[in-house]
Amino acid sequence: MEAEARRVHRGFLSRVERGRPWVTLKAAATLDGKTALLNGSSKWITGPQARLDVQRLRAAHCAILTGSGTVLADDPQLTVRELPIAVQPWRVVLDGELRTGPAARVYQDGRALLAACAMDAGKLAAFGARGVETLALARRDGKADLADLLAQLAGRGINELMVEAGAGLNGAMLRAGLVDEIVLYLAPSLAGDAARGLFAWPALTDLADKVALDIVDAGKVGADLKLVLRPRGA
Repeated sequence: MEAEARRVHRGFLSRVERGRPWVTLKAAATLDGKTALLNGSSKWITGPQARLDVQRLRAAHCAILTGSGTVLADDPQLTVRELPIAVQPWRVVLDGELRTGPAARVYQDGRALLAACAMDAGKLAAFGARGVETLALARRDGKADLADLLAQLAGRGINELMVEAGAGLNGAMLRAGLVDEIVLYLAPSLAGDAARGLFAWPALTDLADKVALDIVDAGKVGADLKLVLRPRGA
């Protein structure tokens, strides 16, 4: 309970002082940093204990953010399962161009937010009929403005946001300086070079441009390694 109170307090201060939630990015990968095979297969990289730990992590957050690519590829629920919980976190889907449909599992059972740039009245009405609320996002450099998204979530009282997404959104959030903490589960396995990675961004030409992280905590969860990391200087 004390740890949860500290998390909520930290998130509250983040929302008040910076105008955005505390952002925790969760990812699971093999030891060589691969999240899925090129054909999209990703079940299951980590073991049952790590997956249960993810449920606890979800339960400690006000909302869970994912991208349209993850919804289209995996059709996740992003709900807290296997644990008793009074209220489910909000599920937030960043879908700038309205690529997903209201029948996706993430939009079911209420407490779902669709964050979009394209305001197609017909498509949005179909989501509204499912009880999905909409956030209208600004664009920056032709893409959805992530800072605008976080500001709007803060305006809704969301203190702590968990990101469960693919390499594209993971990389964009990290490069934009919008990630406060990374919880990374590493399975003792290797997938090889021809597989999908954790973070996507343009190729670097100088190692000085890499994203440096500090290890806050490290330990085992079942057979897997759990790392808690923070971007250096954040």
